[in-house]
Amino acid sequence: MKNNKKFLVILSLLAIAIIIMLAVIFSRDGKTIDESVNEVEFTVNKLKNPGFETGDLEHWWKNFRNNMKYFAFVDEIVKFEGNYSLNITSDLDNTNLWVEQKIFDFPINKKLIFNAKVRTENVNAVFLSIELLSNKDSLLAQAFSDTLKGTNDWNHLTTWVRTINPDLQYIIVKCNLIGRGRVWVDNFELYPIDIQQKYILPFKK
Repeated sequence: MKNNKKFLVILSLLAIAIIIMLAVIFSRDGKTIDESVNEVEFTVNKLKNPGFETGDLEHWWKNFRNNMKYFAFVDEIVKFEGNYSLNITSDLDNTNLWVEQKIFDFPINKKLIFNAKVRTENVNAVFLSIELLSNKDSLLAQAFSDTLKGTNDWNHLTTWVRTINPDLQYIIVKCNLIGRGRVWVDNFELYPIDIQQKYILPFKK
């Protein structure tokens, strides 16, 4: 009888130990899944219509109206990949043209990497920029990519900012053409990563 009670006690303790072990395992698995979901979320391109594959400028805005001297359109002939690219053209020296997109849905306390593929023809200057603004439209921070001049085949331009300012309300990304020339832009990307994480993105040819 005593042996039976002792056996039942040992069996009960063993069952409790197994339950605790299973609870810990499932708890860890759940945490891993949550972390994976968050990681995937922060590697999604935050820009809409980034390659102009809608065939138009949907979700993008330009600071000028098309005319005979300068214009922007979606080009189906010259593109980096896919079916379309953005073309901005100017025949005037004293112009500052850009096409932009505003982003209101972004993660905080992250490093935002802004990329695009850019091709130029006889341009004075072309570069990417990213701006952080408050709810009063005040500029909190700004960053610029390298500048391309003259004629260049497809280049990978990039710049970055950190979303750590508590007054930050929205972000504007731009492709800027200063003066005359033609520029094609394709594959805009805006990716958030952890601030401490190193960023390496090889250029695709």
